[in-house]
Amino acid sequence: MTISWPDLLKSPIVTDEQKSEILASIRELTIPSERAWVMARVAATLSQYYAADVPQAIVAIMAEDWADAIGGYPQWCITKAMRWWKSADNPDRKKRPVEGDIEAVCRREYGVIHIAEIALRRYRDGVHAISFDQPRQPVDREAANAIMAEFGFSPKRFGCET
Repeated sequence: MTISWPDLLKSPIVTDEQKSEILASIRELTIPSERAWVMARVAATLSQYYAADVPQAIVAIMAEDWADAIGGYPQWCITKAMRWWKSADNPDRKKRPVEGDIEAVCRREYGVIHIAEIALRRYRDGVHAISFDQPRQPVDREAANAIMAEFGFSPKRFGCET
């Protein structure tokens, strides 16, 4: 559902219907995970990594730490983060993750929600699409040297000569 949302920066929301659909999706996709589910998901992931006999009281404290770190994220986000951690795309997959590892991936995955929220604010404020295709004008050598000189730089200071 969120795979095309980064395009909202270039192709903005233009109708109230689009706005309503995205707003409804955001509401659905931002429901935080239940604490028990988070602990079970973490246990399922960490069980694949060898750990010596750890007292149950310590395991409970570790589970609480995990739930505090990633419990605010929705299930889809935590699931994607855990699956990515174990995937071939992660060079550290053979290492046992700590809370911050998975939280960082969750934050990255959750970024798509922030993009949608930005698009909604832009629609509300009447702002148009961000243009990434600004025509660029080439600068000749003299103009480049003048710009650098204005800011106290010269080609010689960069280690090359003109």
